[in-house]
Amino acid sequence: MGQIGAIPKMFTYAKEVRLFDMKDYLTNIVINKGAEANNIRLDNVKKAYNAQLYFSLTNFLQQGIIYAYLIWQVLEDNLSIGNMTIYLSAISQFASLFSNFVQSYLNIAKDSLKIEEYKKLISIPLKQCELGHKIPIISEKSIIEFKNVSFKYPGSNILVLKNINLVLKLNEKICLVGTNGSGKTTLIKLLMRLYLPIEGEILLDGVNINEFEYEAYQKLFSPVFQDFKLYTVSIKENIVLNNNVNYDKLHKVCNEVMLLKKIQSLPNGFDTQVFKLYDESGFEPSGGESQRIAIARALYHDAPIYLLDEPTAALDPIIENEIYQQFSNIISKKFAIMITHRLSIVKLTNKIILMDNGEILGFDSHSVLYKKNQFYKNMYDVQAKYYQEHK
Repeated sequence: MGQIGAIPKMFTYAKEVRLFDMKDYLTNIVINKGAEANNIRLDNVKKAYNAQLYFSLTNFLQQGIIYAYLIWQVLEDNLSIGNMTIYLSAISQFASLFSNFVQSYLNIAKDSLKIEEYKKLISIPLKQCELGHKIPIISEKSIIEFKNVSFKYPGSNILVLKNINLVLKLNEKICLVGTNGSGKTTLIKLLMRLYLPIEGEILLDGVNINEFEYEAYQKLFSPVFQDFKLYTVSIKENIVLNNNVNYDKLHKVCNEVMLLKKIQSLPNGFDTQVFKLYDESGFEPSGGESQRIAIARALYHDAPIYLLDEPTAALDPIIENEIYQQFSNIISKKFAIMITHRLSIVKLTNKIILMDNGEILGFDSHSVLYKKNQFYKNMYDVQAKYYQEHK
């Protein structure tokens, strides 16, 4: 079944299942895993029934002993039948209460493991949220500085970022380029405090970003990630992400990302459901349309700092260039970091951060890096030759 917050799973897997003839393979996996799960459930049921059986046997023996004793007392003329009846009624009520008490205890014991695991989970402190209480204030003169920052993901011994030193001025547009796995996205995640450095610190105007209140700090960013998600709600809600809608602003940002005409052509306009999971008349966006919705979302929220991690990867180069040109004009007075593999975009930015293997190999304008950095020159030329006409 599909998940709210993602494209329904049944749709995303359908093409591969058909084209690679995975039906029997996946069916066997489901059957085998289902059998394993059933064995675990059967074992738990057996244990529960064994506990119930022991309790029932104990209760039966208890009642049998009491009845035998009272009957013996009546036969010995030590107890009248009327008193025996009274005693049996009292004992029966007590036994019923005791049975309910034991059953409640067994139910609690059965669920105690789940409760303990849940208590441990919710007691784990989110360190990023507890660190600071200052409110960040930025201006065009603000500076973000990475000082000796290193990072590796939990459970890994491999450093993804190695001793990063970088000074970013918030009156510039920065392009972040490099090979796959060079640490570009990780650098952005650290900047947004989605992770904490294992060494070094990140400063905003000389203040460690961990000293700022977590939610207030994150409101500084309008991100568009490579792995963004669309929700199974309306187009409007996917962009605004709350119930307070500024329709003038909504129309404006959708027009800027060349999505407005498409939305207006739909029967329900902005109220059209994204995906068909709950509404057969819903809108199934293409890859490019999905990315435009994600970009419109960032533009609508209009935070001081824009972070774009390959937001136009599903668009053709011409449309991509048009969107970047418009985007650059729209945020002309904003700070932006754009991660891209298409180096034709770099000329729209003031400076370029060149990364490889978790390190910064260069930080300068396109013209300077092209002249002085052979690694960058090779990257740019390899791409450029495919767009140039041969004589």
